Amino acid sequence: MDPAEAKAVLGQLKDHGRVRRWFGLGARAEELFDTFTKIDDLGDWCGEFGKLAQRFEDSADATADRQVKVANCLSAAAYFHIGLLGTFEDNDIRKQAYRSVVRVYDKARNHFRIPAERVEYPFGGLSFSAYFRKASGVTKPPCVILLRGLDAAREIEIHTIANFLLEKGLSTLAIDTAGQGETRFQGMKLLPDVSESISAALDYLETRTEIDAHRLAIVGQSFAGYIAVRAAARDKRFNACVSLGSFYSLEDFEIIHMLKHNCMLNMKVSEADWPQTRKLFSLDGVIENLTCPFFAINGSEDVVIPPSQTVKMYEKAPGPKELKIYDGAPHCVYYDNKSVLFHIGDWLSAQLRGN
Repeated sequence: MDPAEAKAVLGQLKDHGRVRRWFGLGARAEELFDTFTKIDDLGDWCGEFGKLAQRFEDSADATADRQVKVANCLSAAAYFHIGLLGTFEDNDIRKQAYRSVVRVYDKARNHFRIPAERVEYPFGGLSFSAYFRKASGVTKPPCVILLRGLDAAREIEIHTIANFLLEKGLSTLAIDTAGQGETRFQGMKLLPDVSESISAALDYLETRTEIDAHRLAIVGQSFAGYIAVRAAARDKRFNACVSLGSFYSLEDFEIIHMLKHNCMLNMKVSEADWPQTRKLFSLDGVIENLTCPFFAINGSEDVVIPPSQTVKMYEKAPGPKELKIYDGAPHCVYYDNKSVLFHIGDWLSAQLRGN
């Protein structure tokens, strides 16, 4: 990344729209803006947020109170994650930040009201990890596979979404697709179609006797909303599909610096290969094969992926389908307005339970 682009990305990380997201992830104003004052160069971003995160992890380690431990671990995970979002190479700095997020979440996950069980299943010669959480007080509940976007985390954004769906009596499995998480560090890259890796997660769910494997759904946020549609169009075991803040085609809109460099990082492509690669990420000839109910959602003020892309997904989907654009809301909506997650939970319950 050249100096001009690095400066532009740093500005995007600090701008009003992103600050709304950081608050939505659990950042607190005084901690966030104090850290901003220590960052004049993009290269300082990860380190400064890592120092802030470490303070919370140290506090978590020092307490015997389970609730305080969980709160401090989740704050630490959020700040390690925010730090990771300022790095755009799969170098040791990024790997350490990613593994710090996983480490502190691991310290907390068994203390949640509904614990998160770390599970593994095979795909492509590797062992894929996921977090399984069973809805409490429900016999044989449906289950929802949750997908994170390019720069989101299962331990942060997807953890939040899972909490709301669990309250609706829906079990969850938070996964990484091929080219995300540890698989990217082991050489896998994000391809236009990673549906087979999601089908491997469905195969795993069929071994879990405590859920109803005939009532399954998929939810993808941001870039993963595109992935979710591809997966549901390919694998008919899905009974419902939700795309939150996603796109129909990467070639349809002007891409901001941050999204572009996250795409290049996950797809493992160079600047020279980027124009041709982005053309491959399209739902043309794919969304027509979607047979399960489909829900497309975004905010009217999304500056990452235009809401017109959400509308296009809805228009091209064969149906049954639903569209909701939240007036005044940013990318993925729930950073500002958590009610969207209850709306998604109610819609999924109606599709999976018929109520």
